Amino acid sequence: MTDPVFSEQTLSRRTVFHGKVLTLEVQDVRLETGADGYREIIRHPGSVGVLAQRRDGRFVLVRQFRKPVESMVTEVVAGLVDSGEAHQEAAERELREETGYQALAWMPLGIIHASPGYTEETVEGFFAIIEDTPGRIDPDPDERIALVTLTEEQVSEAVVNGTITDGKTLAMWGKYLLRKSEAEALRRS
Repeated sequence: MTDPVFSEQTLSRRTVFHGKVLTLEVQDVRLETGADGYREIIRHPGSVGVLAQRRDGRFVLVRQFRKPVESMVTEVVAGLVDSGEAHQEAAERELREETGYQALAWMPLGIIHASPGYTEETVEGFFAIIEDTPGRIDPDPDERIALVTLTEEQVSEAVVNGTITDGKTLAMWGKYLLRKSEAEALRRS
């Protein structure tokens, strides 16, 4: 299959908002057809997500209130990558802070583009085998997190019935299922 190659030339750009986590940039663009367009782009430092599984096979997810959707959301452990921090280092930190668990083994799941229609945010996904007993959690001061421990069947059921709707969690679950034999070998080692 041959993919068509499209491009856009940036004619101008301006920052209209700069916040703690993100920046909103507006661009005027020209398509290869000669037509002009307008783009609103959220600049984001990037994040990590961790699909964590205990040696007993149960997955540890988090539930927290997400203001943009005004509801509790079940999702993989996730957070921002700090300036100068390696992605796996950020994943280790977030896992420890949000769940109290330490990872025994890691498997990269690859990059997920959060929503490429309006943001450059990438989520670097990881699968982690974690110890059986958590330590103390240390969430950010403005975070309230509840841990959820589910079997593989329960996670799949939550995906199918719409209980789990978070995009990064759905993508990472799909990547995990495609590499399940590797993940199971990691858990047994």
